[in-house]
Amino acid sequence: MHIFVHVPSLQNSTWRGKCQENGVITGPKVEATLYNIYYSFRIEQGLMDRVGRAEHTRRPWYKPFVGLRSAVIVLGCCGGMAAASPITYTSFSRGKAVFHAVVADTSTDLVSPETLFAPRLQPLKALFGGEEPTVAITGTFFAWENQKPVGDVVVDGDLMAMGRRGSVLAVDWFGKLHIFHPPFRSQVDWYPYRYALRGTVRLVDDGKVVPDPRSQHFRDKSIWGKAARTAVGLTGDGKIVLLATVSAVSLSQLGWAMVGFGVKDAVSLDGGGSTALFYRGKMVVSTGRRLNNLFVLYERSPFDAGYRTHLGEFAKQQSDSIIQSLARKRKS
Repeated sequence: MHIFVHVPSLQNSTWRGKCQENGVITGPKVEATLYNIYYSFRIEQGLMDRVGRAEHTRRPWYKPFVGLRSAVIVLGCCGGMAAASPITYTSFSRGKAVFHAVVADTSTDLVSPETLFAPRLQPLKALFGGEEPTVAITGTFFAWENQKPVGDVVVDGDLMAMGRRGSVLAVDWFGKLHIFHPPFRSQVDWYPYRYALRGTVRLVDDGKVVPDPRSQHFRDKSIWGKAARTAVGLTGDGKIVLLATVSAVSLSQLGWAMVGFGVKDAVSLDGGGSTALFYRGKMVVSTGRRLNNLFVLYERSPFDAGYRTHLGEFAKQQSDSIIQSLARKRKS
């Protein structure tokens, strides 16, 4: 077993210098105390509170991984007996419809859900760039006239496209997927999220099949008719479920197929002629259309260099805030 630990030094001269510049007395005990505060509380609570505000909930549905309480710790095992893959595929029939399903177990920290985006429509595989994902499914809806998504698209923390409608499929900086439904034309605080797709249709909410695209201000009547479909959902234990079908089904039929997998929350993505599902090098469901955004899964840890950079920046912001607060109290 290999253990990788990322812990900034308590002897960081820049950090200590800022304390001294502001008249804050420092020492090993003070530094250690502040370090524990902003790493075990400020980072975890700060990010999670912003997630909660964005989703209009008191707390997100999961607890951040335990390593943040003292350090950023990522465990990886190698050698010995090979572990089962956390991402699996199956197909099934429901009535006359045939569904293709991919299930990802995120409890292993070896699944990284992400979004891909291009400013112009491209063949699906061209969106992959230099790294082929394990799974890719059609993303959010786009407008033919300008080739732009109808909802916000966030990639690696950057807002790549804007559109304030529909439900949200978002991945936070800990690699956990969230589904929520902001009001029409409302602005979402994307800071807690590394990847996101907005403009999706609410499908399953708290285990209930409740599609109503009209109430979400979708105007295209083909959305609530019968068509080929794609969807992404979350089970009660945090598994990610991706569904695709070329059978003509309604949103309700798609929702019930999701509920059959134990899904508690789900959204419908773009469908019809855009319906596509890629799995381990093969097109399970092909599309002749060009697309500009995808929801993808990589079979690797989400705690990569981008994650560490973001966490370091957030820690610096929080530590600067603490130092300034202590300085103000000392001067008052």
